[in-house]
Amino acid sequence: MTSILPSNENSSWKEAAALLRSGSVVAFPTDTVYGLGAIMEDSAAVEKLFLLKKRPKDKAIVVFIASLEMAWQLVIPPSTKVQALLNNFWPGALTAIFPKRSSIPEGITGGRPGLGLRMPNCERCLNLVREVGQPLAVTSANLSNEPTPKTAVGVAQALGKELPLVIDSGATTDIKPSSVVDFAASPPVLLREGELSLEKLKEHLPTLNQ
Repeated sequence: MTSILPSNENSSWKEAAALLRSGSVVAFPTDTVYGLGAIMEDSAAVEKLFLLKKRPKDKAIVVFIASLEMAWQLVIPPSTKVQALLNNFWPGALTAIFPKRSSIPEGITGGRPGLGLRMPNCERCLNLVREVGQPLAVTSANLSNEPTPKTAVGVAQALGKELPLVIDSGATTDIKPSSVVDFAASPPVLLREGELSLEKLKEHLPTLNQ
């Protein structure tokens, strides 16, 4: 049975952190849609995430981080120009792909050399990462190829009783997804234009392609 707890209670997030540390998958609100998360380095938990979502194994998963220091433990640090861009747009709706370090599990990247990182503009999410003490593999809280539910109850109904917890922040709005930039490419490439437009990103990185 899935528990639904309110997002405005610290105890809800404490419960989420405890479940994540125990190897579970939980759902919670982000700055865009409801997300489904597991500890990135816990291969069994990530496997649960894939099974719960019915996600193809060759699809990469974004990793939520809470600091740039955490990011550089996972990927090869980019140029100072790119780091300056990140300082402008993180926390925010930017997913940045960088060459991953060899220690990153293959299952997170779908066998690809790049790892997608995001520092969400959501203090509760950032605090959850800090509370767990590790980066989180996070994807939208829906079955693959199905719309993402806009409510906690909808998430619980879509993913079933194997999901132990959904944190409820009410109905989500029609916010655009994060923009995805592949900084592993040279020059960098905008793979998905979302909340951040190509024009806005090019103000800080003129060499960006689409």
